[in-house]
Amino acid sequence: MKKIGKIFMLVSAVLVIGGIGGMFFDYIFFAQMVNNPTWANNDTVKTMASRYQVIKNTEKIIVENSESIADIASRAATSVVFVEAVNAEGVTSVGNGVVVSSDGVIATTKTVVPTGFDTQYVKYADGKVYTVTDAYTDAYSGIVFLRTEAKDLATISFANSDDAQSGKQLISIMQPRADNGAHFSAGGLVGNIYDFATQSPASDHLQGVLDLDFSETVLQQNIGAPVVDYQGNMIGMISVKKDQPTVEGEYYAIAANDIYHAFESYLRAKNVTEGDTVTQPLLLGTDYEIINAIDAQIKKISVDRGAIIPTPVTYQENVLFNATVAAKSGLRAGDVIIMVNNDEVSPKNNLSRLLHKYDRSQSVNLTVLRAGEIMTVTIPQI
Repeated sequence: MKKIGKIFMLVSAVLVIGGIGGMFFDYIFFAQMVNNPTWANNDTVKTMASRYQVIKNTEKIIVENSESIADIASRAATSVVFVEAVNAEGVTSVGNGVVVSSDGVIATTKTVVPTGFDTQYVKYADGKVYTVTDAYTDAYSGIVFLRTEAKDLATISFANSDDAQSGKQLISIMQPRADNGAHFSAGGLVGNIYDFATQSPASDHLQGVLDLDFSETVLQQNIGAPVVDYQGNMIGMISVKKDQPTVEGEYYAIAANDIYHAFESYLRAKNVTEGDTVTQPLLLGTDYEIINAIDAQIKKISVDRGAIIPTPVTYQENVLFNATVAAKSGLRAGDVIIMVNNDEVSPKNNLSRLLHKYDRSQSVNLTVLRAGEIMTVTIPQI
C-alpha cells in the first residue's frame, strides 16, 4: 500500500512539474523562439507556431462565446428606457433611449421625438414612468436630450465608435412599453458609411454613421435603442432617415462619439448663465459632396478626398447660395475643401464633423482647391 502511495506521489509530482515546465515553455521560451530571427524561419518551428496559433485562437473563441447574449446585454439594459411623445392632437410617437446622466437625462433621436410632440414620457428599466421636464435637440446629430426628475440612474457606457470595424458583433437592447424586462437582438456592423448624409442638405448635418446588419423588423422596432458591443459598451444608437422612409438603407446607427459630443453641446447650452451670449454653431449653409478616388477621375480633380461645393443649377439656387455664410466668406461653386484649419477632410473626418467642432465666435481657415490651385478661404468670426 505504501508502495502504491509513493508511486502516486511520484506521478503527481512529475505531472505538476511537467505542467509548470510546459507553461514556462509555452508562454516564455517558445514565444521568444518564434519571434527570434534565428529560429523563426526554421520549418519545425513554423509548424509548431501555426499549431500554437490555432489552439490559442480556438481558446479565445470558446471564451468569447461562452456568455449568452442576455448575459452580456444585461450589463447595459438597466440604462435603456422607453420613450413616448404626444402632440397637441393626441398622436403619439414611441421609441427608445439611453440614460446618459445619472440625474435624469436620457438621449434619444429626433425620429422618436419629432418637432411638435412636446409632451414626453420616459419609462425606466424599473418600470417607473416620469414626465419630461425639459428637452433639447442637437441639430447636427439629430439627438434629443430629455430631462426627468429621476435620480441615481445607471448610465450607458460609451465605446470609441471610431475604432469600430466592419464585421463586429453587436447587440441591440430595447425596453417595451407594456412590461418590464429588456428585449435583445443580435446583429453586426457592416461598416462606417462616411459618405452618407443622414439629413438634407449634407452641409452642417451628421454624415458619418454606422451601417447595421439587423433585420428590418428589429431596426423598425428599436428606433432610439442602443447597439452595444460584447463588453456592453454603446457603439451607436439606431435611427432612421426620415425624408426617405421606404428606401433600402433607411436605418443606420448614430455613432457613439457623435452622441457624446452632442451631450457636451447640451451641457454647454444648459450651463449658460443669464446675460451671457450663446454662441452659434458654424454653418456654411450650402450643400457639398464627398470626393473619393472615383469622383476624382470622373470630375478630373487633382485630389481624391475632400468636399466639393456643387454648382447651382437654377436662378433660385444661385440666389440662395449667394446668401450663405460660405459665399459671403469667399467660397465658390466648384471649390473643393480639403482642410479645416489643420485637419484634413477625409472619409473618417468628413467636412460636417470637422466644422461642427467650431462656432461663429471662432475664425476658421479652409484650405481650398480652386481651378487647380490651392488657396485659403477664411470664415471670419462674428
